[in-house]
Amino acid sequence: MSHLWLISVLSDLQRYAARNDLPALSKHLETAIQLAHLEIANKPPAPNKRTPPVPNGRDDDA
Repeated sequence: MSHLWLISVLSDLQRYAARNDLPALSKHLETAIQLAHLEIANKPPAPNKRTPPVPNGRDDDA
């Protein structure tokens, strides 16, 4: 699942804060946006939910 929606929401909030004389909140949200970018970029890929095929054609656990 993509987490890019989170950056979009944080950006909207940051713009709102900047336009409505909330400078400390705006600055903190800018930091949160940067942190979100870093964490998303460094997040390991989600595991593939599909089970790989079994080489001999059967599942030994069954």
